[in-house]
Formats: sequence, C-alpha cells, structure tokens
Amino acid sequence: MRQVGDYTDTWKYFTELGVTTYCAAPTVQIGIVQCSAAKKLSQQVIACCAGSAPSAHTIGQLDKLNISITHTYGLSETYGPFTRSYEKDDWPQLDTSEVFKRKARQGQSFLTADEAIVVKTEPDAQGKLVEVARDGKELGEIVVRGNIVMKEYYNDPEATKKAFAGGYFHTGDLAVIFPDGTISIQDRSKDLIISGGENASSLAIESEVITHPDVFEVAVIARHHEKYGERAMAYVLLHPSAVNKWTGKHDQLIEDLKGHVKTRLPGFARPEFYEIVDELPKTSTGKLQKNVLRARLKESEKAKFQ
Repeated sequence: MRQVGDYTDTWKYFTELGVTTYCAAPTVQIGIVQCSAAKKLSQQVIACCAGSAPSAHTIGQLDKLNISITHTYGLSETYGPFTRSYEKDDWPQLDTSEVFKRKARQGQSFLTADEAIVVKTEPDAQGKLVEVARDGKELGEIVVRGNIVMKEYYNDPEATKKAFAGGYFHTGDLAVIFPDGTISIQDRSKDLIISGGENASSLAIESEVITHPDVFEVAVIARHHEKYGERAMAYVLLHPSAVNKWTGKHDQLIEDLKGHVKTRLPGFARPEFYEIVDELPKTSTGKLQKNVLRARLKESEKAKFQ
C-alpha cells in the first residue's frame, strides 16, 4: 500500500489480524491515534517511527493504545536509519511524560557506525569541527560517519567535498546533545525560524500547537515579518470531530490557539500567523512537504503586491 487512506483499515489489521509490528511516519501515527476505531489493543504493538521527529504528545497517545514507539533517524545518504532511541536504565523511575520526551529524541548511533555528534555550525580556525556542549541546550549540526554512510555523490565532487567537510557527513539537521550522548533534532537548518534574533524550532512549535484538543495536524514554517524578520506561521488541520464546531468561527479558533500556546512557548516562538486548512501537502509515505507550503506562501505574498 503506497498511500494511507482509511485508517479504519489499519485498525482492522491490528484487531482482526493481530499485527504486532509496523513502520510509519509521524503524520501516519497521528492518523492512527485519531481514528474513530482506535482503542487499547490486547497485544503489544511495536511501531518504528521515521521520516521526521514525532512529538512526545503523539508518543504518549500511542502508548495509551498499547503501541510502543521505536524512533529511528537517518537520511538517504546513510542508507536509511542511522540512530535509534534506546531505553535507559533510569526510565522506569521517571514520569511517563518525561519518558515520552526521551523517546522523541533521535537517540544514538547503531553499533555499526561511529558515534553521531553535534558540532558548531562553523569550524575552528584550522577548519576542524568543534563539538557543542553536551548540555541539551547548545544548538549545532548533526554530523555522522561510519560504514553505513555513503562514499560520495555521483559525479559531483564539489557537493561531496562540502558534505564531508571536517571528515564527517553533514546532515543539515540542527540538534542538541545530552550528557548521555542522545541527540534531539530541533529543526532542519532550512526550517529554523529566526525571529528577532532568536532561533525558534518549527518542530518544537508544532509539538505544542498539536496538544490543542481540536488540532489533528499542524505544520509550521517561517513567514516574513517587518519588525522581527521572521515569525512562525502555523497551518492547522482540525480533527474531523471539531470541523463543525469551528465552521464560520476561524477567527475565534485562531484566538483560542494563540491562548493555548501562550504559556507553552516563549513570545518569539509563538505563531503570529495561522491558516486553517482542509489538508496538508504530503509525500506518498505521509511525510509533510514544507517546501510546498513555503512556495504557496511565497506566491500568496507576491500576489498582494500585484
């Protein structure tokens, strides 16, 4: 099945065929959770989640249904998954909400590769890569190397040289690293929102907006702002059960959404712009296409001045 259609079919596989393992992107995981047929399963189901970073909120909702997430991270250049989240000895002593946050991290490298590290976006004076502090706060870029990383780009030595500057493959993903060596993506470099000189993670913003009970899915991108340079714009897809509730009341809904994130996000990261949409652009495997949203916004902004 190349596309996910009716999620009730997915639930039939769980309940009638006894499926215990599957793999899906976060947007598909959300659909599984929000399906009207969703219920706590009698069997333990292991879900491999990849394609983009799942939110702790989504992981928690899946857990209530007896679906446990194994989160993997990788790129085409790493032949697929390169890291995964591994359960740690201290997890049983933590609150479940904290466990879900840790499961949402990109984890650590496979044993078949070198350790994934996070480095400053600029090398030192000698051109060497400098690791960021392992404090879970300092932002840098994930770089990797090992026997599952590609050798080169086909017939493109310049791109290869740039990608492997400093001896590691540069992923373009911005992340923090924690004392235990686990990494957590904050954003793609192209998706980071620089608002008033502050870096705002679109993933972090999405993780908070989606906790609104009527939100089914959300995608956040940067939008030009005269004063702050950029501000977050949220494209919101409502839960099917909430569509009628907010029909003709989108202005009121937007105010409700702004109030919802007010205590959850700092001012520079709160979406200033919202658009309620009927669907979000995705690939055939359910991955959000933010490039399509950026192009759509660019055309819309251009039309205002014509």
